[in-house]
Amino acid sequence: MKNSLFFILIATCVSCSFNEPIDYYNAAVGAGNSSHCFMEFESHIERLDEGIQVDSINLAERAMMYVPSNEKVVQDLKDLLGNKESDSMLKAAINLLSSDIACTQNPTTQKLFTAVGNSLTIEELVNNIEPYNTYLDSIYGVKDRLYEIYDKETTWFARKNDIEIKLFGRDIIPGVNDIKK
Repeated sequence: MKNSLFFILIATCVSCSFNEPIDYYNAAVGAGNSSHCFMEFESHIERLDEGIQVDSINLAERAMMYVPSNEKVVQDLKDLLGNKESDSMLKAAINLLSSDIACTQNPTTQKLFTAVGNSLTIEELVNNIEPYNTYLDSIYGVKDRLYEIYDKETTWFARKNDIEIKLFGRDIIPGVNDIKK
């Protein structure tokens, strides 16, 4: 009886300590999906651009609401590190999400979000964004480079492990990049 219990305990520990490739992939894709500090910002701009009447909102506060959960996701990804095959993908996801967190917490981003959130017309929006054009170019340049690396790493990992790609990013069309053709 004692030996059986010991064997079950060891088997449980061993089975829990090894993740399947899909577990690593899902963690990385989940992190990429969590990288949305500019989601509300872009949505507000799109509504104004489409002529939809909007109310003033506190975009800075909304973006900050995501930070604690994103920090937890980053920590969870760091806890998964140690597998040579998945580490590049996980590090790319960590970098993407960490950049998103840092951007959200940046005082300049906070001011930008406040200005955009207070914009009720397209004219106000244009005037409020103009002082931040260089900053926005820089932010989107970094985000694009990090996303490109993240996309490359997750795609490589999925193909290597025969995982159906679930990542539908900026330039990926669902169904087109299906691995199992």
